[in-house]
Amino acid sequence: MLEESQVNLAAYALHAALQNRTPIEPLRDTHPGIEIADAYCISEAFLALRKAGGERVIGKKIGVTSAAVQAMLGIDQPDYGFLTDRMWCRNGVVDSAPLIAPRAEAEIAFRLGEDLRGPGITPEHVLAASEAVMPCFEIVDSRIKDWNIGICDTIADNASCGVFVLGANEVSPNDLSLKDLKVTVRKNGGHLSDGAHTLPEWSQVNIVFDATSAKAHAHHHAVCTQDGKQMVDLTPAAIGPYCVPVVNMSEHLDEPNVNMVSCGGQAIIPIMHAVRRVSQRVPYAEVVASVASRSAGPGTRANIDEFTETTARGLDVVGGAERGKAIIVLNPAEPPMIMFDTVYTLAVGAEQYAIEQSVEDMVREVQGYVPGFRLKQTVQFERFGSNDPLKIPGMGEYKGIKSTVFLEVEGAGHALPRYAGNLDIMTSAALATGSRIAELKFGASDPQ
Repeated sequence: MLEESQVNLAAYALHAALQNRTPIEPLRDTHPGIEIADAYCISEAFLALRKAGGERVIGKKIGVTSAAVQAMLGIDQPDYGFLTDRMWCRNGVVDSAPLIAPRAEAEIAFRLGEDLRGPGITPEHVLAASEAVMPCFEIVDSRIKDWNIGICDTIADNASCGVFVLGANEVSPNDLSLKDLKVTVRKNGGHLSDGAHTLPEWSQVNIVFDATSAKAHAHHHAVCTQDGKQMVDLTPAAIGPYCVPVVNMSEHLDEPNVNMVSCGGQAIIPIMHAVRRVSQRVPYAEVVASVASRSAGPGTRANIDEFTETTARGLDVVGGAERGKAIIVLNPAEPPMIMFDTVYTLAVGAEQYAIEQSVEDMVREVQGYVPGFRLKQTVQFERFGSNDPLKIPGMGEYKGIKSTVFLEVEGAGHALPRYAGNLDIMTSAALATGSRIAELKFGASDPQ
């Protein structure tokens, strides 16, 4: 739990961001250990500052109501924030000048005629207390830099609410069924989307890339399986087989769901495989993957355990190690560091020159789709004989060659910063896999 001074400090920072249109760093970074209860305390303090400036509370906003979004953020309930009179665009025109990074969302608004007090509130209670129901556009806005939000960030930031516009058409709650209620968005007379988020282009999609979260992917997998879509999974869900393009992509092109392991897995499994293919066996492999904290979004943070376990498992299943271990480091250094991986392997029945050549060949293969993938220095070796065996805790003593490979993964810098090599290698590996599937199954050079 945060101290009261920390709560107030975070609230002042959010209020200053609101007034100055200058976003702040994620609160989960500036206030490590922040919990949901802390976030609501910050939200209350943030609201108090706004009320002191003359704003008046006129309603509440409920967010994160979608099961898929809840799974992505690692929670099992919606969040809420407050609506003030200054947030209401009464004339239907939104002035974006006071906003930082606005996004429009279609919502359903309920105007209450009496208070609702729980527990035990049911849909019937909501309808009975409502005077009218109407369409609404919520213009969400984040005081957190680059929308890099986790659940505590969005709660503290008044559920990321900016302003809202109420539709002119009001409906009596007696004339509708909540079960059948949905929102349809039209632009200039043309259909844009509806409450089911089904786009007209969906029927033309053959391959779906999912970069949400492990929990959300389970839902997306079910939807795509039902609709006959092939999935390339960039989350650590591991519903489908692990796929690393330069190692085993050709084995899984017909699978309905292929999993890209993790960014660490895409970087180090090729190296593990390079050692294994010139060795009789590899009893043990270990990797330390370090990425810039700024390049680890809420999905990665929410799935850090799955991320680590999936990477370690990939060393065994795809790389060929008899036992693998992964350590993930989110480095908060400023300026942000480029992704750096250290791969340790113990090989039996291998020669030093063969390992070195195999690793260098593999690096060139990966560079075919990730140009920023490179060795930081030459491969380092240490030989263990019968007179000085290597002792591995929990495994015993081994003779062989220990190899240490130092890797650097720099992003291409197209849409993401160059330090985000962890994101670049995942998207590049997924694109390479999707392109190959499209080429073989649909005769296309690019996935759709």
